[in-house]
Amino acid sequence: MIRKRICFGLCLFLFAFGTKAQKNNMAAFYHQWCAEYNALQLPPTTLDYHENLRAASPRDSLQIQENFFAKQIKLLKRLKNELQNASDSILYRHMEFECLQNLERIGLQKKWLRTGKEIPVGGLYHMKNGRKWYAYYVKHFTGLMVTPEIVIETGKHEVKRALKKIDSLNQLLGFKNDSDVLKVLQDKKFYLTDKEQIIRLFHKTDSTVRINLSRCFYDYNLPAIEAMEWPEGTVATPPGMYLNRDDNPYRKDVFLFNFSQNKFNTRCTDWLYMHEAIPGHHLQHYAVPDSSNFFYFGTMEGWACYAENLGSEMGLYQNPYTYLGMQEWNLVRSARLVMEVGIHYYGWSFNDALQYWKQNIKGQDAICEREIKRITSWPGQALCYKMGALAIQKLVSAKIHAGQNIRQIHHYILSHSHYPLYALCSDC
Repeated sequence: MIRKRICFGLCLFLFAFGTKAQKNNMAAFYHQWCAEYNALQLPPTTLDYHENLRAASPRDSLQIQENFFAKQIKLLKRLKNELQNASDSILYRHMEFECLQNLERIGLQKKWLRTGKEIPVGGLYHMKNGRKWYAYYVKHFTGLMVTPEIVIETGKHEVKRALKKIDSLNQLLGFKNDSDVLKVLQDKKFYLTDKEQIIRLFHKTDSTVRINLSRCFYDYNLPAIEAMEWPEGTVATPPGMYLNRDDNPYRKDVFLFNFSQNKFNTRCTDWLYMHEAIPGHHLQHYAVPDSSNFFYFGTMEGWACYAENLGSEMGLYQNPYTYLGMQEWNLVRSARLVMEVGIHYYGWSFNDALQYWKQNIKGQDAICEREIKRITSWPGQALCYKMGALAIQKLVSAKIHAGQNIRQIHHYILSHSHYPLYALCSDC
């Protein structure tokens, strides 16, 4: 997870068409758009929907915003005929995405202000227009024009795929049944209780990845990253977190691992390092300088989740247990798609989600409550990992088919990390 100030509520600009040159210069148009977009200073969208509802703009501000974005839609429709290349298309789709999302948000906020401002506790399903709110959050956080129906069907499919991979690995490792699996995987040999040993393990992983990085990436001259215990880590926090030197009190790039239970599961080492460090968030942060104010969870977390699948190329997953660890977490992320849509769109209770978890995920009951509470309070955010990774993988496959090499493809994605995936994936 990246800790970064999130400002999703951006704004567009009142830009009248001028000269022929202005019409044809998408870059100049976009630059002006960004300036006016930021000038509206909309309240930032936080992860918790309760906070977002409480921070809704007053009616007069919403009307100003609505007039503004509606006008931009009309301007963009006229501008569409002026697109000259792929770069123009990306900028256009970015502006289009933000226009449509803001108009959807404004319409919902105006209706909510008229309903008495009730804020349900158990998910969006329980408030008026709750299903429409959730449909908005799905697109807003993933950066994709997808529906809850698509998300839940994707989740069911990915759960089946993950379970099939896990079953194959269990057979390879000689496990005969679930109880056999759980017994073996709880063995002390998979856990480290010495923090210094854990740090050395991550240091070794870092060295291995850097040696093999050129297989899939250009040389970005990445600075060192230091593994550290997460001081505030608890059973309710994620397994790890990346902090760049500009976003933490340590004044250095760090990868924090959760040591709240005084032990660390070594089967998580490879995928967790690749997600939080290289080629995940650490590489993502330094690969291409980014001076924009845009931040999209679907692109950021989707990339880090996609990066976990490059383990073989990076010299990792040499031990089948480490690959099993990655697939176990892949199963969790896939199941979250189903449970989140179930809670916010179909009215699942906590027990409904718990039952689904226990039916599909074995041996991870310790984090079950944490994950259900997370997806209940943060609609949309947990979707970003799996939905984002799938969209990026689809984009990568299309570009490979078109004859591009993997280094070019990865650089293209990294250099556009501040755009929603909708802008990068023409068929997403």
